[in-house]
Amino acid sequence: MAEKKTTKKAPAAKTRARNDEGHFSADDPSTPDVNEAYVQEEELEVVETAPVTVVPETKRARVKGTWRMYFCGQPWDFADGEYYDLPQDLFNFLRSNGNIYDTL
Repeated sequence: MAEKKTTKKAPAAKTRARNDEGHFSADDPSTPDVNEAYVQEEELEVVETAPVTVVPETKRARVKGTWRMYFCGQPWDFADGEYYDLPQDLFNFLRSNGNIYDTL
């Protein structure tokens, strides 16, 4: 799924100016139209993304036949026609081998 991104400009804030030593800088009285005691911060872009769709980890399926199998170190006891919540990779494995009924 393609994510849709929108950007907004956050309002820029003024912060106190600092010199090389980290101390506050004073305003220069000889320049009345410029306030050197404050500096304008750069405008930040706020990025909003669309919500992400999460695929469920399990899939409900009805299995064919009765048997026992081990998948990823976990035992599975299947009974013919019963419904199970299977992990997605186990469901895909059983579906590719024809062990899942097509109808639920």
